[in-house]
Amino acid sequence: MSRRHRRRKHAHRTTSPIHGRRAWSVEDALRIQTRYVRWRASECGVREMELAMDKAPLLAARHAVTIDSFASRSEVAAAISSGEAAALDERDPIWCDPALGDLLAAATAAYPAEPLRPDHLIDPTAGMVIFARPLPMDWQVPDRADFVERISALTWSTPSPNTVLVRTWHRATPSTPYEIRARYRDLMPGLITSGVFDSTPPAGSPPRLLQALTGLLRTSMVTANPAPARGPGRAHPRRGPDSEPRIHRLYLRHSEHGSAELHALRAERSGSRRGHPVRGHWVRGHWRNQWFASIEEHRYIWVAGFSRGDFTQGHSDTDRVLVAHQPRPGARAGKQPR
Repeated sequence: MSRRHRRRKHAHRTTSPIHGRRAWSVEDALRIQTRYVRWRASECGVREMELAMDKAPLLAARHAVTIDSFASRSEVAAAISSGEAAALDERDPIWCDPALGDLLAAATAAYPAEPLRPDHLIDPTAGMVIFARPLPMDWQVPDRADFVERISALTWSTPSPNTVLVRTWHRATPSTPYEIRARYRDLMPGLITSGVFDSTPPAGSPPRLLQALTGLLRTSMVTANPAPARGPGRAHPRRGPDSEPRIHRLYLRHSEHGSAELHALRAERSGSRRGHPVRGHWVRGHWRNQWFASIEEHRYIWVAGFSRGDFTQGHSDTDRVLVAHQPRPGARAGKQPR
């Protein structure tokens, strides 16, 4: 059976929303981005962008100057929405496995304050990251880790020079009331952040997720596999109708690191555990400002955590979590900072 016939055979699967608590597969991610691009370019997507402009007034003000200072509100929203749809249609989606999502949540919570730069974006123009499972909320709100509307997708675009729009999306359910998802039923809008480059995004904002994810990609912990997907999806116009759609798969080489970092973060924030911890413990990872001689710049990379001790030797008499971090500036060699 040819690829074209297989695509026709499974075409009916792309007409229903992807709900439930199951993990999203690579094929699901392809269908989600395809629907998102079509919805973003439609009238419903333009109306949703108008509502988003209320939460991001800087976006409308800066983008209106680039097209027409006398443009109406709907014209500005249409220009931003259609531009994002066209940019995403030319780019392959990014899919993250569940273990990487856990590590990303823990690493984002520890990411240092740093001005947002174009190299912090995986793609300098636009992109879409889809998580296999909803991202734990530990990266933002310490006391609401089980929040029901956890992030399932992340989008970004640069609608005008030096302006970046970063948005989070949650999984939609059949009972979710929302007036604009008549044509797009997979995701629901979440956080909206519009800012400029060289400004420091606040802690717990969507740009911090992009900064942390790009930093993780600089390490050998994450495996990127841009292989074609086997399931049905969109055929790129420049690659021909029979070409297989491509998607970037991101995996964590050691899947146990994701849950270990997340549990260590929660234990550190809670400050207490039931009983006493086992004699073995997990030393949390940290961010290091690494010098790259090839580009002559410092960029943050994630130093992986590790297990210490024997987890089978029962419990100790103390209750503590060790965190690996850099020495404070000016600390003497051989002396641990307090």
